[in-house]
Amino acid sequence: MAHGAVVHDGKVWIMGGYTNSGFKGDVWYSSNGIQWTEATSSAWPARAGLAAVAFDEKIWVMGGQDVNYNTYNDVWYSTDGVNWTQATASAPWNTRSSLSCVVYNNEMWITGGRNSSTVFNDVWHSSDGVNWTQQTASAAWDSRSSHTSLVYNGFLWIMGGSDASNSKCNDVWRLAGVAISEESSNTVQPSSLSAYPNPSASAVTISCSLPHDGNVRMIVYDIMGREVFTITDQFSASGDHSVLWDGRNTAGQRVESGVYFCRCEFDGAAQVKQLILI
Repeated sequence: MAHGAVVHDGKVWIMGGYTNSGFKGDVWYSSNGIQWTEATSSAWPARAGLAAVAFDEKIWVMGGQDVNYNTYNDVWYSTDGVNWTQATASAPWNTRSSLSCVVYNNEMWITGGRNSSTVFNDVWHSSDGVNWTQQTASAAWDSRSSHTSLVYNGFLWIMGGSDASNSKCNDVWRLAGVAISEESSNTVQPSSLSAYPNPSASAVTISCSLPHDGNVRMIVYDIMGREVFTITDQFSASGDHSVLWDGRNTAGQRVESGVYFCRCEFDGAAQVKQLILI
């Protein structure tokens, strides 16, 4: 129980956790779910409640707790599941177990978890396991552990888990902002997406260059990912184009000052530009 599991190098991998015989630091893999091979019996100090993720052609393990309920904030990685390297013995986030980790926007993101004194609702991300950036110290969702996180439709989602009083949660949250495009790399993106003036006290001119004729769709979203206004959705010729957003929503009302995002979709791909209204 409370083990990690990832898909890496065409195999299913499980690691750590605990059984009736104690806490584990072993790593196993299988290509069919029936026959299993032990890669190593001792990858790192035995633990349960760890987070595991496959990223950058490596298996990553972080956090968790030992048999004495001591929690970790170390980060480990391996390319083969046998030989493990400690990326850091002490990440900047608090020690914790029952955290969740996913790959989002080409980085590893951890959310929540708990130790003996605190249940967390912070969010951190890293591209190398060593240097971590705190996205927020206190997300809008209640502090929790043993929750699920995943990436769907370009958004980071979290759901369920147990709160500070060990009550079970069945809520679902999505990271604020505009989805990161997950379209095929074979599609052609609009180039040179720009906005001027930015920041702006009124209207913003948004420009892009199209490599060939096609339908262009530009939509403004607020920081919660809600659609604010469709600037354009029409067939356009190749070349340079500029459109004006006057800072109003679909109801014709002036929007509040703050951060917005313009998503430009073309030929099955998209680019996003942050807009700031003051």
